[in-house]
Amino acid sequence: MFGEDLETLAAKGPAASDRLMATPKPHLHELFKAIAHRVELGEDQVSIEFRMLEVRRYLEWRSEMSFRGRPSNWSCSDARYEHVVAVRAVTPERWPSLHINPREESCKGKPDKKLVDLVRSARKAQRLVEEHRELDLDALAKIHGCRTAQFARLIRLNYLAPDIVTAVFDGTQPLGLNRKVLLNSNVPTDWAVQRKLYGFPAPERAIDPRNLYGRGMWPSARIEAP
Repeated sequence: MFGEDLETLAAKGPAASDRLMATPKPHLHELFKAIAHRVELGEDQVSIEFRMLEVRRYLEWRSEMSFRGRPSNWSCSDARYEHVVAVRAVTPERWPSLHINPREESCKGKPDKKLVDLVRSARKAQRLVEEHRELDLDALAKIHGCRTAQFARLIRLNYLAPDIVTAVFDGTQPLGLNRKVLLNSNVPTDWAVQRKLYGFPAPERAIDPRNLYGRGMWPSARIEAP
């Protein structure tokens, strides 16, 4: 297509986009099965190849019925359009969910005794629960020497992310995190949410983009000579 015909078809793009956004999820599979010829995952990009024959049909689609491809017509045209998205869609290696790093010699953090004692008290409360299954919460709190509500909060502290706990013991926690804040907060069970709530940065890692799960190099990887 050229000239005015192509411009007329291109002008239908916004309406087709709106129609796509309004398409019920159960119908999206058939739609993309028709217009997407192939999707390839690379080490730093995703490549999507579209069947232009079906893209044109979708742009001109006027029926109230859900769009379906015509596989019998695919052999009539090999016109393709490749759309490349720069993104790392597949991580090159597994990453453990536990982030516990040894304390560096250069660390000058001074542990907050009240915070450290709070974490240890939470561990003691958890042991009481495990060792005295015949007792209810009130009785357990009495043994621990605190109110029932406080005992329940102590138990919840056992769900803190390991890197938050180690930061407390190293004295490297954010300045605003103290015993009162930690004890009075409703500790979420999601570690990522905990880090945001208490002012911790998200864990980072250096990624080797070449080796995928130890199964060899990406086809596009270049191996430098020794």
